[in-house]
Parts: sequence; structure tokens; C-alpha cells
Amino acid sequence: MMSKFAWINRIKNFFSTNQMSSPLPKENIKNGIWYHLEDNENYLLGLDPGVLSKTGKIEYVHFLITDKEINQDESFIEVTGENSSTILTSPISGIILSKNPYLNDNLSRLNYGDPHENWLLEVAPNKG
Repeated sequence: MMSKFAWINRIKNFFSTNQMSSPLPKENIKNGIWYHLEDNENYLLGLDPGVLSKTGKIEYVHFLITDKEINQDESFIEVTGENSSTILTSPISGIILSKNPYLNDNLSRLNYGDPHENWLLEVAPNKG
């Protein structure tokens, strides 16, 4: 049987662990967007969990970009949640290869921390 002391330590460790830790290894975060270099040399971009804590449950997303090219610090997405709305900028420059096609059918994916499902864009970075 687990001692009372061990049980209390497990509870303390659970709550003291950073629950908003990086969703992917080797990722960076800038202005509410995480970006991760994939093995194919392209980046995946997604919402940092900190954005979700401010906006609340995501209810609406609108991509502001219409070109295939995106520039660093360019506004590219408006996110509206149950508490607030925000416009986020791109952390990198490059060519947009794809938008997450599953977001059209299931926007609730953005409310969960799985980066393999809640990514926004795949971008080939500008070289040079």
C-alpha cells in the first residue's frame, strides 16, 4: 500500500509539472506560434498552448493569408475563442506548402495539445 507521504508527493509532482510544456522536441515559440523543423527541412507551425489559455476554447479560425508566400512577423491567422480573439504573426518566412486540411472538418483539434493533429501550416523556409 502506498504511504500517505508518497501519495502526497505524487500529487505535488503532478501539479508542479509544467503542463504547458513544448509539444514537440526541438521546437521554438514566438508570438504565440510554435514552429518545429521536421526531418524533411520544412517547418510545422501551430498554436502555443499559452494562446489557448488566453482565448479559451477555440471557436473560429480565419487564415488572413492568400498568397503562397509568408513573411516573418506577417499577420496570418485570426483565432477567436470563448474568451477573446487574437491575430497571430508568423515566426518564419517561406513558402506555404499546406494548411492543415483536417481543421476544416474538426476545428476542435486546436483545443488539444497533440502537435501532429493541431498544426496550422507547413512551410518551406526561405534559404539564405
